[in-house]
Amino acid sequence: MGFWERYAAACKRKGVKTQTNANAEAFGVSRAALTTWKTKNITPGGNVIARIAVYLNTTADYLLELTDEIGPDLRNDEIKIPRVLSLYYSLSEEDKIRAEAYMEGLLASSKAKKQVKDA
Repeated sequence: MGFWERYAAACKRKGVKTQTNANAEAFGVSRAALTTWKTKNITPGGNVIARIAVYLNTTADYLLELTDEIGPDLRNDEIKIPRVLSLYYSLSEEDKIRAEAYMEGLLASSKAKKQVKDA
């Protein structure tokens, strides 16, 4: 069993199709990339594997055939990828840097407000 078969099994368990625009968007790849993984027996890179594992509620080790344990059987309504994560993956690298800086600013502001309130 290769990557594609493991990916397809994780999709089936979660109740999603293997080659959808939603999957491609969540993984930060094109829909054509999904087809290439299947037809050319290609395993995606580490960052994409990590996104797939989170999205499909499985592990990178399972997808990479390092274990046969697929992971906990969680249904779609039990764990959802926050919308902000899907949006983040659709950003350009330059916009990702901006988004991260903005989020860090929000956190710093929240911490400062808490310190003032606690003082």
